[in-house]
Amino acid sequence: MLDPQGAFLIQDHQLISASEETKIPAESLLIYEVVRIVDAACLFCQEHFNRLKFSSKLAGIQLNISEREFRSDLQQLIEANNCQEGNVKILLQYHNGTQVVYFYFIPHSYPSADDYKHGVKAAFLKAERLEPQVKIVQENLRNKANQFIQENGLYDAILVNSLNQVLEGSRTNVFLVRGKEFYTSPAKHVLSGITREKVMACLHELGYSCFEKEIDCESIADFDAVFFTGTSPKILPVAKIGKHSFNVDHKPLRELMLAYDELVAAYLREVLSR
Repeated sequence: MLDPQGAFLIQDHQLISASEETKIPAESLLIYEVVRIVDAACLFCQEHFNRLKFSSKLAGIQLNISEREFRSDLQQLIEANNCQEGNVKILLQYHNGTQVVYFYFIPHSYPSADDYKHGVKAAFLKAERLEPQVKIVQENLRNKANQFIQENGLYDAILVNSLNQVLEGSRTNVFLVRGKEFYTSPAKHVLSGITREKVMACLHELGYSCFEKEIDCESIADFDAVFFTGTSPKILPVAKIGKHSFNVDHKPLRELMLAYDELVAAYLREVLSR
């Protein structure tokens, strides 16, 4: 069952009432993408469409929606719900050779100013995604992580594999910083987010080195700073992982946060000026 926010959702380009019951067959393969709407514009729209297409291809499905239709459906949804800010989920349901594409607003929770200033708490969770490069709904992992987060008062759980390697957050990507060097898990091991890619581009522009490398969770204390990236958190400092504390005022991290915010602002200026 879908749980859309707002008055309307879109199903295969058609605007329908969110009050109508929309059931998803239990055997369906569900591929998804989440985009952030700012000032009625989709942030990094083309990149999100390309990743939805990439996820579908890896799952062996030909995506039956063009980028033009993707943009049009988003705009129609925004206007119908009169919602200028928030998160939209694009859900591709594939069942018995047929696909249905939904666009709908979902609940969102953005970090507070205090979270960005003082950082958030995290902890390691032994779990990993199946086919991590494909954005497939995995209910068991999501439920396990959500329960762990709630029980421990965390912002997110950091997934660790059977080799004790740091992977990603349950709904974020993770970066670690030592001096002026940044580290993150190799893309083949994680669900590489659009924000992760933009952050790596910002690091290149700032002249900082970024390495995709397997990091043993036992070596976490060797790093100066840690942060999450994602559609909702953008770049969010981590103050603690378990008993280990980190420097949330690390200068290169703060420079990166400013650079990313300017990247977003520049993107929106360009989009909104069209």
